[in-house]
Amino acid sequence: MFPDTVIRPDARAMLLAEVEFKWLMAGHGWWIDVARFERDPAYASELLQVAMASPSQALRDCANELLAAQISARPPQRLPSGA
Repeated sequence: MFPDTVIRPDARAMLLAEVEFKWLMAGHGWWIDVARFERDPAYASELLQVAMASPSQALRDCANELLAAQISARPPQRLPSGA
């Protein structure tokens, strides 16, 4: 591949989870735009909600894993001063 390219283990795990999610959703008739899923929080949220309501345990587990990873990847929010 590219010798100067370094992929962090957490980024690699997130990528694998997104690919798994894409294929599990496709198996249930939902086609995922991965680029949009990564950049559009409303789109991602809608798809994760659909997945969490699925009768497929594997799909629900994958959606929960992605949601947890997205939450932990967010930078901490600062409280407004005086709060």
